Amino acid sequence: MAMNTRKTVPVIVFIILMCTSLVGSALAQASVSVGVSQGDSFKYDLKFLWSSTNRADVAPASWASKNQTEYFQVNVDVAVGTALRISTVWRFMNGTEFNGTQIEEVGNNTSTGFIYIYAANLDAGSYLFPSATDLPFIINSTGFRTYENNEFRATNHIMVNRTDLSDREYSYMDLYFDKESGVLVEATLKEVYAEEPNQVYTTRILIKESSLWSIPATPTSSPSITTSPSATASAQTTASPSTTQASETPTANADMLLIVLVIVFVIIIIIIIFIFLTRRPKNSRQPSKPETKPTETVTDDTETTEDASPGLIKCKKCGFENPESNEFCGKCGKRMHK
Repeated sequence: MAMNTRKTVPVIVFIILMCTSLVGSALAQASVSVGVSQGDSFKYDLKFLWSSTNRADVAPASWASKNQTEYFQVNVDVAVGTALRISTVWRFMNGTEFNGTQIEEVGNNTSTGFIYIYAANLDAGSYLFPSATDLPFIINSTGFRTYENNEFRATNHIMVNRTDLSDREYSYMDLYFDKESGVLVEATLKEVYAEEPNQVYTTRILIKESSLWSIPATPTSSPSITTSPSATASAQTTASPSTTQASETPTANADMLLIVLVIVFVIIIIIIIFIFLTRRPKNSRQPSKPETKPTETVTDDTETTEDASPGLIKCKKCGFENPESNEFCGKCGKRMHK
């Protein structure tokens, strides 16, 4: 019985799509790692600036009051897999504090607006959110920066200018974050709202304390850049990531091994299923047997019977036993021999 191709092809296509999804998930998971752990904490200086092209405009009092910030602190309370529970403390110089708690998924944008921790060990040209590639935010460059503490750390830099937000003319982000840990070290954020197109709200963030590395008590406002790989420096919203060579680190090698194993497993499964679908049942086709013709038995009138006596021939017509030498039956006269 021949294989039903019309039914088999959709099944194979479904299997391939499912396997492709598994590979994609493995790739996404392999590219996301966490660089912080429970107990890590980071403090930041915050500055709030405002400007307007209309001289009659006045800076909102609520915005100006934010410049009384003493520090903004980020604490990692729980780290499980790629999920973090973050607590924040916003302390003002008059002793007032505002506390908050939120869950963040490293490598993915949870729409909370949290910008202080990203996936670790990302490279220039890769997505800022490896698990949410629908957001086309691409890291511009990776360079070494120091905050005058003689400790150079690889730092990722990204600039994004969004004009696709309905309530804003544009939203600009220029930030640096530590490559190894994914922790924000410096950022400049600018917002121009649709209802106030002539006013610019600017926030500047600079790290001042870290539990992961030493930072001087009074960091400079403009940290020096010692090296910077060539990369596109313009702001981007829909740029495509450039192909970069993966660094030869133990983590990268382990990730690549995982990807290879998943791909090999998927190929084996596809082959097994294909063989199963195309195999014919054993009883579906029986070997053809050659046709045999019945043996023609030629009889004549002189055929003897088993009860005939030796030396005699029984006449088939009348049953009279005649000697073999007789040509005709001695009783009925029928010819005995042809």
